[in-house]
Amino acid sequence: VLYAGNDGGIFRSPDRGDSWRSLNKGLAIAEFEYLAQHPRWQSWIIGGTQDNGTLRHRRDGTWDRVASGDGGDCAVNTSSPKTCYHSYNGMAIARSRSSGSYWRDITPPVPDYYQVLFYPPLEANGSTVACAGESVLVSDDEGTTWNEVPLRDGGLATAMTFASDA
Repeated sequence: VLYAGNDGGIFRSPDRGDSWRSLNKGLAIAEFEYLAQHPRWQSWIIGGTQDNGTLRHRRDGTWDRVASGDGGDCAVNTSSPKTCYHSYNGMAIARSRSSGSYWRDITPPVPDYYQVLFYPPLEANGSTVACAGESVLVSDDEGTTWNEVPLRDGGLATAMTFASDA
């Protein structure tokens, strides 16, 4: 029997690491890195947590895990709030059109050597979604296709926002 403890909790393997079971029921640990809120429902929040995936808050106070792994930046399409986004580490991004119940990978096509923070910035405004590393990748069709915009000084993006709805 093996036990593994980390910042995601404690886990037990009865078979030398072939399978693992969480022992975290009732253990309230999470390190939120990012949050995004539904524009009309105050109690609906989605957040990326280190090592504990992406969590969604419901009106009854429950936090549901809607994606595993390292939960990164999150965003909500304000004009169609059932459409939301979350990122993993690097440029891995997923889109949900069901308020976070089902996800589809929409990772932009970047080369293996692309420079990016562990959790890159991610923003959404209507059907436009953008993420950034050594350049800004922008999609005006909810992540189906991407256009790359170089950064002026060749730096690395650490934060971004839409200046206006336009």
